[in-house]
Amino acid sequence: MLAFLFFISPVVYGQDMAGVVTDNYSGLPRAMINPALIADSPNCLEINLFTGNVGLQNDYFYIPSEYVSLRDFANERFPLHEETGRYVLDRYPRERMFGFQNLRLQGPSVMVRYGRHVFGISNGFRSMSSARRIPGHMLKFAAEGLTYSPQHNISYEEPRPFSAATLSWAETGITYATSLLDRQGRTLSIGITAKRLWAYHGGKVRFSDLGVFR
Repeated sequence: MLAFLFFISPVVYGQDMAGVVTDNYSGLPRAMINPALIADSPNCLEINLFTGNVGLQNDYFYIPSEYVSLRDFANERFPLHEETGRYVLDRYPRERMFGFQNLRLQGPSVMVRYGRHVFGISNGFRSMSSARRIPGHMLKFAAEGLTYSPQHNISYEEPRPFSAATLSWAETGITYATSLLDRQGRTLSIGITAKRLWAYHGGKVRFSDLGVFR
């Protein structure tokens, strides 16, 4: 069955921060995917100073790997920027673009074990954005600016829908976990996280028929 799913799926996405949220010694960040995971943490006290994750994905803008090295990135030297005045290239003409952005920052957090009971306090910031089926000519204007003359005096029609959404928020959470059963290598753990959220911004736009514009 698993092989069949891989066969029919054109893209397979992995778990973000796999080395952080699954390791036994990672502390409270494990609760990001399942609060019950911290029940078997080996230490009585764990303090996490900072954990972060940034993800960007799209199928239109790109930086060719042969032009940029880690040393150039650290020194802010981009050959593309020097030659063309741009940091990225674009795959124009391309009919549509899909994109996704994810930012997760977890600040100082503390986890304490008392017998079979584990308590944790965390805080952080999150931001997510997505774009679906954005027309290629709109992206070309975004890359070149409205002064891009090859697209002037052309009428565009967009009868097919496209959309974009974005939101960001801060959060503070309290986590509790415990092991109910631990016999002969079999463990049953439960956990729960309660969070308070503070929204910074959020928005969504969807165009079903943009009509004609110049």
